Amino acid sequence: MLRNLFSNSIKSPEAFWKWFLANEARIWAIDKDPKKVSRMIRDAIDQYCPGPQIEIAMSVRDGRRQLFISDGGDSRYTEIVEALCKAAPAMPHWQVITHGSAIIQQAAEPATASLDAAVTDEAIRFQLFNDGDKAGILMMFPDYVEEKRDVFARIGPGLLKDALGEEVFENRVGFIDYAGTESNFYQTARGLSGLLKAFEEHFRYYK
Repeated sequence: MLRNLFSNSIKSPEAFWKWFLANEARIWAIDKDPKKVSRMIRDAIDQYCPGPQIEIAMSVRDGRRQLFISDGGDSRYTEIVEALCKAAPAMPHWQVITHGSAIIQQAAEPATASLDAAVTDEAIRFQLFNDGDKAGILMMFPDYVEEKRDVFARIGPGLLKDALGEEVFENRVGFIDYAGTESNFYQTARGLSGLLKAFEEHFRYYK
């Protein structure tokens, strides 16, 4: 990652997607070896379109995996993210979801909301993504494991509803996905206390 920090050139988004389609079967099987596939994708991004962060959801919904593309909170890469998403071909098995830097750079107010007394809402982090006219949420838990995804899927919506209020939750929340601290987005994500403010910023930014 460090070798990309001072690179702001858009090389070839089209070449990246050509590579992606050529390796689609291996990428689709990410759940079999997440580290290896993630490293393979990182190497391709470094080669063809340096800067953006890409993460693939482990879960499959309606025959598709979600493909998250972010500038990682660095506005120098926002243009590259936009170019990468614009160049994305039609892919029936993938949903490309993008996220810009404007939201994650907003300051979060400290607060406490917990699954239990040991887990604060600053440890439970989130990232927002476009999901049509709604905002999709990637929730990241410090003790998340994919094998217990159903447990977090039961806990997550309740935490979001508490943070946003029932009306906002019902009308403005799109997809909800879950990950752990190994997520590429964890370090630049915000604690749960900043969720409502982030929603307000999100809809102003993408309106």
